[in-house]
Amino acid sequence: MIALALLALSLHASTPRLLDCAGKPVVRPASFVIACADANTELTRTRWTTWTASTATGTTRFGINFCKPYCAASKLSYFPRARVRLVAPKHGLFTRIVVTYVLHGKTKTFVGYPRTR
Repeated sequence: MIALALLALSLHASTPRLLDCAGKPVVRPASFVIACADANTELTRTRWTTWTASTATGTTRFGINFCKPYCAASKLSYFPRARVRLVAPKHGLFTRIVVTYVLHGKTKTFVGYPRTR
Protein backbone atom coordinates (compact mmCIF):
# COMPACT_ATOMS: atom_id res chain seq x y z
CA MET A 1 0.00 0.00 0.00
CA ILE A 2 2.79 2.43 0.92
CA ALA A 3 4.73 1.43 -2.20
CA LEU A 4 1.71 2.24 -4.38
CA ALA A 5 1.33 5.63 -2.73
CA LEU A 6 5.02 6.40 -3.29
CA LEU A 7 4.79 5.30 -6.92
CA ALA A 8 1.74 7.52 -7.46
CA LEU A 9 3.57 10.45 -5.85
CA SER A 10 6.66 9.97 -8.03
CA LEU A 11 4.58 9.72 -11.22
CA HIS A 12 2.57 12.77 -10.18
CA ALA A 13 5.71 14.75 -9.39
CA SER A 14 7.25 14.00 -12.81
CA THR A 15 4.27 15.42 -14.70
CA PRO A 16 5.01 19.02 -15.73
CA ARG A 17 2.31 21.59 -15.09
CA LEU A 18 1.37 25.09 -16.10
CA LEU A 19 1.04 27.90 -13.60
CA ASP A 20 -2.22 29.78 -13.98
CA CYS A 21 -2.44 33.53 -13.39
CA ALA A 22 -3.10 32.96 -9.68
CA GLY A 23 0.07 30.85 -9.41
CA LYS A 24 -1.82 27.56 -9.08
CA PRO A 25 -0.24 24.58 -10.88
CA VAL A 26 -2.65 22.99 -13.37
CA VAL A 27 -2.64 19.90 -15.58
CA ARG A 28 -4.76 19.61 -18.75
CA PRO A 29 -6.68 22.88 -18.27
CA ALA A 30 -9.70 23.34 -20.55
CA SER A 31 -9.10 27.10 -20.48
CA PHE A 32 -5.87 28.95 -19.84
CA VAL A 33 -4.88 32.64 -19.99
CA ILE A 34 -1.39 32.87 -21.50
CA ALA A 35 -0.78 36.60 -21.00
CA CYS A 36 -1.67 37.22 -17.37
CA ALA A 37 -0.82 40.96 -17.38
CA ASP A 38 -3.44 41.93 -19.97
CA ALA A 39 -5.28 38.66 -20.85
CA ASN A 40 -4.59 39.29 -24.55
CA THR A 41 -3.98 35.63 -25.38
CA GLU A 42 -5.84 32.59 -24.14
CA LEU A 43 -6.73 28.99 -24.80
CA THR A 44 -10.37 27.91 -24.48
CA ARG A 45 -12.23 24.65 -25.10
CA THR A 46 -8.91 22.83 -25.04
CA ARG A 47 -8.79 19.07 -25.50
CA TRP A 48 -5.46 17.52 -24.60
CA THR A 49 -4.45 14.39 -26.49
CA THR A 50 -1.08 13.87 -24.77
CA TRP A 51 0.52 15.16 -21.57
CA THR A 52 3.94 13.65 -20.86
CA ALA A 53 7.12 14.55 -19.02
CA SER A 54 8.47 16.35 -22.11
CA THR A 55 5.48 17.73 -24.03
CA ALA A 56 1.72 18.15 -24.09
CA THR A 57 -0.38 18.44 -27.24
CA GLY A 58 -3.98 19.15 -28.06
CA THR A 59 -6.52 21.22 -29.94
CA THR A 60 -7.94 24.48 -28.71
CA ARG A 61 -9.91 27.59 -29.52
CA PHE A 62 -7.11 30.17 -29.50
CA GLY A 63 -7.91 33.77 -28.58
CA ILE A 64 -5.56 36.62 -29.39
CA ASN A 65 -5.89 40.40 -29.33
CA PHE A 66 -4.19 41.91 -32.37
CA CYS A 67 -4.37 45.35 -30.71
CA LYS A 68 -5.71 47.25 -33.72
CA PRO A 69 -6.01 50.17 -33.50
CA TYR A 70 -4.70 49.61 -29.94
CA CYS A 71 -5.16 46.90 -27.31
CA ALA A 72 -7.73 48.60 -25.09
CA ALA A 73 -9.96 49.36 -28.09
CA SER A 74 -9.94 45.88 -29.60
CA LYS A 75 -11.25 42.46 -28.65
CA LEU A 76 -9.87 38.96 -28.82
CA SER A 77 -10.12 37.19 -32.17
CA TYR A 78 -10.79 33.45 -31.83
CA PHE A 79 -9.42 30.63 -33.96
CA PRO A 80 -11.17 27.29 -33.49
CA ARG A 81 -9.31 24.06 -34.22
CA ALA A 82 -5.93 25.58 -33.40
CA ARG A 83 -3.19 23.18 -32.33
CA VAL A 84 -1.40 23.72 -29.02
CA ARG A 85 1.88 22.25 -27.82
CA LEU A 86 3.56 22.74 -24.44
CA VAL A 87 7.32 22.23 -24.43
CA ALA A 88 10.57 22.93 -22.58
CA PRO A 89 9.71 21.73 -19.07
CA LYS A 90 11.95 23.06 -16.31
CA HIS A 91 11.59 22.38 -12.60
CA GLY A 92 8.22 20.69 -13.18
CA LEU A 93 6.68 23.50 -15.26
CA PHE A 94 6.22 23.87 -19.00
CA THR A 95 8.00 27.06 -20.07
CA ARG A 96 6.74 27.50 -23.63
CA ILE A 97 3.35 27.37 -25.34
CA VAL A 98 3.30 27.00 -29.14
CA VAL A 99 -0.03 27.57 -30.90
CA THR A 100 -0.58 27.00 -34.61
CA TYR A 101 -3.70 28.57 -36.14
CA VAL A 102 -5.01 29.67 -39.54
CA LEU A 103 -5.52 33.37 -40.35
CA HIS A 104 -6.85 34.33 -43.79
CA GLY A 105 -5.86 30.93 -45.18
CA LYS A 106 -2.28 31.12 -43.90
CA THR A 107 -0.83 29.05 -41.07
CA LYS A 108 0.50 31.21 -38.25
CA THR A 109 2.48 30.31 -35.14
CA PHE A 110 2.25 32.04 -31.78
CA VAL A 111 4.85 31.32 -29.08
CA GLY A 112 3.99 32.26 -25.52
CA TYR A 113 5.88 32.04 -22.27
CA PRO A 114 3.63 31.15 -19.32
CA ARG A 115 4.57 32.25 -15.84
CA THR A 116 7.06 30.04 -14.07
CA ARG A 117 6.86 31.43 -10.54
